[in-house]
Amino acid sequence: MSDRAEGEVLRQNDGEAARLAIKMVSQFKHEAETAGSRFYVVHLPSERDLLALRDTGTFPFADLFVELNRVATVIKPERAMLEVTRGHKLDHFFHDGHYTTNAFPHVVGTIVAEALLASPDVERFRGNK
Repeated sequence: MSDRAEGEVLRQNDGEAARLAIKMVSQFKHEAETAGSRFYVVHLPSERDLLALRDTGTFPFADLFVELNRVATVIKPERAMLEVTRGHKLDHFFHDGHYTTNAFPHVVGTIVAEALLASPDVERFRGNK
């Protein structure tokens, strides 16, 4: 499904798709935590998401992220990506709608940093025992 079609689905049916997404994430989180794992949602922004964030300060279906943040830790690398491309085109990170290898360090760095900060063991990672 294209970004445009996906965004339209999220806005249709009085939020039915968004409610279903929240329910699914809640269930995945429950299953992960029951198995002894930590659960994170990672937003991998499309080029359209980054353009909207850069140009308007928000991105499509931002209201869904508000709800997702209530049920899970959501890791969002878009701010770090925009910082790197400040004043430049986003094609540094995208080619034909896919991430380039230039995006990986920023996406992975954000995931690692946010996951560590959200970890209950964060003090151990900081060197405090």
